[in-house]
Amino acid sequence: MLTHELEAVLELLAFVVARKTMKPDLTVTDILLCSLSFVILLAARKYLARAATLPDEQVEEA
Repeated sequence: MLTHELEAVLELLAFVVARKTMKPDLTVTDILLCSLSFVILLAARKYLARAATLPDEQVEEA
């Protein structure tokens, strides 16, 4: 990882979670937790990364 930007870290974590779901020996609990964490990462990418790139004035209006 060359950059330590928030969006790059969240994207890397999403790939790690997606790769874990490809294992053949997963339980139902593992699948549910992976799905939940993937949704949380996508939401964090949408809201946190957007807030980090917008100027302060636009963040307050959004």
